[in-house]
Amino acid sequence: MKQYSVSLDNSAKVITGLVLALTVSLLAFGAFKPGVVLAIVMVICYGYQPQKYTLTPNTLTVVRLFGAVSFDLNKIREVQEIAPEQMKLSLRAFAVGGLFGYYGRFVNASLGRMTWYATRRSNYVLVRMADDRRIVLTPDEPKQLVADLSRLLAA
Repeated sequence: MKQYSVSLDNSAKVITGLVLALTVSLLAFGAFKPGVVLAIVMVICYGYQPQKYTLTPNTLTVVRLFGAVSFDLNKIREVQEIAPEQMKLSLRAFAVGGLFGYYGRFVNASLGRMTWYATRRSNYVLVRMADDRRIVLTPDEPKQLVADLSRLLAA
């Protein structure tokens, strides 16, 4: 099994820090109900944040605290790096946009609907499934993931 690390970009770090500061401030200054609600949202978002990606001869897996998501390599059609410019006009359909990462459903005019398991707004890797689903990953070393996955898909 090979593992690929992920790290938050500066925007996600700032957004996460600001939301954390707001949560602590609300709780410290007596706004208990909104503070607790925001704390719960933060715990949920943290639990679904991609922690790393793993690759075995049979599966590509997004590891998260609240359950991993695995993709059968036999159902992957292709994998490629995507330039950040192609992703700039992506819109959140039902997704988190910076709190511990960028994950959920996104829509892009040129690429269509996608599910992101990302922690940054760079290093994009697009995985196209046989059923035409599009999965977006952002490993710290995208070229390595693309090379390793392409090698397994060719075998």
